[in-house]
Amino acid sequence: MIWRLFHISRPVLWINTIGPAVVGVWLAGDLWRWEALPLLVWLTLPFNLLIYGVNDVFDQETDAKNPRKGTLEGARILPEEVAPIWRGVLLTNVPFLIYFLSVLPYGAILWLLFYTVLFVGYSAPPLRFKARPYLDSLSNAAYAFPLVFVPLALGEEVLWPAALGLMAWSAAKHTFDAVQDVDEDRNVGIKTTAVRLGVPGVVLWSGAWWLVATVCFALASPLVALVNAVYAGGLLYALYRMPTPETGRRLYKYSIAFRTWRGRSREFSSSRRSPWERTRERAAKEDSSRGRWHRGLAAAALLSRAGHEVMLLEANDYLGGKSRRVVLAGQRMDTGPSLVTFPGVWEELLRRWDEMGDGEPAREVAGLELKRLSEVGTYYYRGEVSSLPVEKGHPWHAAWERFVETHGGLGPEVTRLLVSDPLDRSTLPALRRLLKVYGAKLTTRGYLDGLKWLPDGLREVIAIHTLNAGVAPTRTPALYASMPAVMAKDGVWAPEGGVYEMVLSLARLARAGGAKLRTGEPVVEISRGLVTTARGEYRADAVVSGLDADVLEGLLSSGKKSRPGKLSCSGVAVYATLRQELPGGIATHGVVLPSRPAALYRSLEAGEEPEETMAFVNYYRPGEVYPNAKGTLALLLTAPPNGRPYGLDDAFVAREVERVGREIGLPRPIPEYLGEHAILHPRYFSGWGAAGGALYGAVHPVWRSGPLHSPPYSDRRRPWLWRVGASVHPGGGIPAVLGGAMISTARLLRRLAGR
Repeated sequence: MIWRLFHISRPVLWINTIGPAVVGVWLAGDLWRWEALPLLVWLTLPFNLLIYGVNDVFDQETDAKNPRKGTLEGARILPEEVAPIWRGVLLTNVPFLIYFLSVLPYGAILWLLFYTVLFVGYSAPPLRFKARPYLDSLSNAAYAFPLVFVPLALGEEVLWPAALGLMAWSAAKHTFDAVQDVDEDRNVGIKTTAVRLGVPGVVLWSGAWWLVATVCFALASPLVALVNAVYAGGLLYALYRMPTPETGRRLYKYSIAFRTWRGRSREFSSSRRSPWERTRERAAKEDSSRGRWHRGLAAAALLSRAGHEVMLLEANDYLGGKSRRVVLAGQRMDTGPSLVTFPGVWEELLRRWDEMGDGEPAREVAGLELKRLSEVGTYYYRGEVSSLPVEKGHPWHAAWERFVETHGGLGPEVTRLLVSDPLDRSTLPALRRLLKVYGAKLTTRGYLDGLKWLPDGLREVIAIHTLNAGVAPTRTPALYASMPAVMAKDGVWAPEGGVYEMVLSLARLARAGGAKLRTGEPVVEISRGLVTTARGEYRADAVVSGLDADVLEGLLSSGKKSRPGKLSCSGVAVYATLRQELPGGIATHGVVLPSRPAALYRSLEAGEEPEETMAFVNYYRPGEVYPNAKGTLALLLTAPPNGRPYGLDDAFVAREVERVGREIGLPRPIPEYLGEHAILHPRYFSGWGAAGGALYGAVHPVWRSGPLHSPPYSDRRRPWLWRVGASVHPGGGIPAVLGGAMISTARLLRRLAGR
């Protein structure tokens, strides 16, 4: 029976599934990726048995009258074989599908499931596309889906012109190949596109779709487009000259041969190098250690420690980008993140640095001391005040403890995901545990709303943390729901001396590894092998960028900037020294929520000033965290990305500052406590290149969070360009930025080692 199932799977036609998948691997940037092996194996016997086994089960009557059945082109099954075929389909496919559902990114899973449903629906009722004119042809676009789900599974971008071109090509080819069966299908009453249009109509239908395919291919490779036009045109001309089913049978073998050649040729492109070309280039380079790098302190520290020549270029006269140190009335404060979470990510960075060489330990070189704070923060919502962890005696305490019981222990799993390559098999246990927690709930809002026992106020306190990524809880993965519980259990931390000390520690690690750090040297253009600054030019084997994605696009030789649609939030940040200390009992870290969070999220997405916003209030007493003689206050208001400057007298700021002071219990208005102060606003943040001053760039669909982030770490169009930090992890905070740098750097080091 095994041999029989093998015959039913049509081995001669496996090229139709395995071919696009292999091309999908190539389009992901490599000749071979072991991570793709499960997909490639599934697309041999298992998936083809699903396609043709289902087809043969539901086509027994018509196949009995088809003289081509019973040959290599298709089996003619017996009624008693139906049950074994179903068992074979299930046994060979279900384990693969369960595995894919547990390990692949959401985007890859959705495309893969759509792929499966289309092929089952092609033969099985009630859909049975093969008996529905036009749908039979269009559903065959599914043959191109591996060009989508394979790159997504590998964490790479999809080359859409190639994928869409193959979809159009497959629709055309299906109807063209069906010409040979027009008489048989008409005799048994099957109404295909070929039967409906007749042979002359097929020439027009397939010709139109092959024309669409040629246009799409031209966007990726003019050579493939030219060959496609010539070859498909030849097939169509031959059928036009002699429009009979017999001509279709004679031409069938040529259309299969062309599919194979076309798949192998897709790699050619005027703007892209093939894997073979990259392999030859690597072999030809004797010195792979020479390279200069654009920004990314963590990447610079690791790459220089690994023995590469690293040049870090910073436009400002200080390191750190948006994270900087300001001095007001002799007191220092740090902008950017105020806390460090998931300290295991920092420990992993130090461990990797130590692993790459000998000498003084990374911890001593970095000289960073993290201090655990007493609480995550104090939250103010509709007259309710609660700290996290929720204290005993509070109405939310029991629900909080129940929530922490499920989520508080996920810190190691989240840390593992933050520092590991998405396709690293060591992440599977962590992924399985997280999937067990969230189930089918994809978003933070969806998951929290499903917890009916959670008090509404506590639910909103947990959900508001998604604004740390600049977007509403409807736009973040369910994983964000766990963050407050993990932070409460594992702690939130502040470096002694302020968060900017982490920037200085990374700089010490980079210099110890041999990296050269240059400030005050803005980059004006980036191209392959060359970085041009305001002062000169630097030759580079590779470029690593920590710039915001749209800023980077503007510096590339194309000069094109992306045009984001919806934007993440911006902010108005007031940093001030205090004339006098705030009253006792004021929390070190306070979070003031709006009375209607949903209205805030809607306003931010619409780019409008909200009626009430969310505010962070960070109050450091003298000597607390910073070595200051006076107290300092940082008041951070969430604002729309409107590119506007703001001052304390602006209506929106004045209204919210007054409300915040009232909510946290100050006896006098906040401005009366402020001494020297500085205000950062959307106009200031837009100076970093983000449209409207959006702190975290464009808003992406929830499935593009995590492994499917866009842009990816590396871009196959520019294999010399790598991204770290805000370029790929906007809004992820210090752990995601450091983890992303480790993942990107590890990939780059493997690439360099293979040259």
